[in-house]
Amino acid sequence: MKLQYELNMEDIIQYYLHMSHTSLPFKKVVRRRQVRFFITLFILFLIYSFIWPVTNQLLYYVLCAVISMAGAYLYSFYIFYRIGRSLRKFHSKGKGGLYGKKVVEMTELGVTNQTGEGEPVRYEWQTIREVYITKLYVFIHVNELIVILIPRRAFADNDAWMQFIDKLKSFQAERRERH
Repeated sequence: MKLQYELNMEDIIQYYLHMSHTSLPFKKVVRRRQVRFFITLFILFLIYSFIWPVTNQLLYYVLCAVISMAGAYLYSFYIFYRIGRSLRKFHSKGKGGLYGKKVVEMTELGVTNQTGEGEPVRYEWQTIREVYITKLYVFIHVNELIVILIPRRAFADNDAWMQFIDKLKSFQAERRERH
């Protein structure tokens, strides 16, 4: 199965964001920041209650806890917004060979990737580490440095997308059986 498509900056950003969501160390950092944000908001509410006493303290503290949790939860969206913004700013400075025309071919032997007018490079199924499938992308990790991004828009319709996913899964299953 052979695909031809244009890879743009938003595809690269979506890859980085996907990896941020799936990275355990990054999740721990975000969780710690959320906890700190929650504690900070809750302490501010407590200070406010000491300066201007409230009549129904239990209701006030429950409301403060709920507002602080909601704020901490929304803070994670802000973190990912900032990451996306920083990545867009970074990648807007130059293309660096990441964007542009891509040709990807999947066969029983492996995945062949060609960027622009460069020479095609074939990666055998044994060398491919992981494959992530999301609603809009397929990320094929060859190693720590090389990833092949395939956007869903590269396919004519949903049937072609599902056929590609099924074929990809069957090739991976064959690879696991061999090893």
